[in-house]
Amino acid sequence: MKNKILIIFILSSLFSISQNVSIKSKYDFIYYCKINTHIIEEYDCTLSFDNINSLFLWNKIGNSDLQINEEGHYTKAEHLKSGEFNYCNQSKNLIVSKSFVSKKEYHYVSQDSIEIKWNITNEQKRISGYNCFKATGVYGDRNYIAWYTPEIPTNFGPWKLHGLNGLIISVEDESKEILFTLKRVVKNNEEKEIDILDKKLVSLKKYYQRVVDYPFETLSMMQSKASKNSKIKIAKIRYNFLEKQFETLGREEFKNED
Repeated sequence: MKNKILIIFILSSLFSISQNVSIKSKYDFIYYCKINTHIIEEYDCTLSFDNINSLFLWNKIGNSDLQINEEGHYTKAEHLKSGEFNYCNQSKNLIVSKSFVSKKEYHYVSQDSIEIKWNITNEQKRISGYNCFKATGVYGDRNYIAWYTPEIPTNFGPWKLHGLNGLIISVEDESKEILFTLKRVVKNNEEKEIDILDKKLVSLKKYYQRVVDYPFETLSMMQSKASKNSKIKIAKIRYNFLEKQFETLGREEFKNED
């Protein structure tokens, strides 16, 4: 199985990003993902890749859009990641993600490929049948502990966590808010295709700025439809983005509101 995977990656063909993305990989790598920020959200995610391209698809397990905490307060999930993707093209030094602001609004987000300075250790253990090595690195103001295997020779991994000398089998941040771990490897007879040709791309910062502004834009719209004697306010918003450095963004719109 491992030798077959190696041969297929070596023979994978290249393509031009001027066309729609087509990834020829005979295997899909299925990861379990848990995001434990305000509430626990779980995903089955699929990673496909060839020599220079990777595609990571998000698919939510169950429904955690709205939950009640121990105090009886409603908590709405901020991560609407089901249906999102993260595409990486190493030859173009490019990552393009489809990322949601709300259930109806999404953007195609562009950023340079990430260069994580991994600290490689000699610590080893077996995970999912693979001999794995431990590495630590920082991305998005989060410290990650990753376990990777040279038995699958690629420097791709789940989400945007790339750059090791072998597939990342399991990775978790030190705060234990984000976890990816390989569940299984399955054969895939169909090419993975996504349409990013001629899409309007926004920067990662601009996307997160939109996420910050969106609740206040919604509030302003609700206030305009409410009676004159009513006042709608947002008491407090807690942000816990996967890329934490953007939690410091302030509102660009509605700054003159009381």
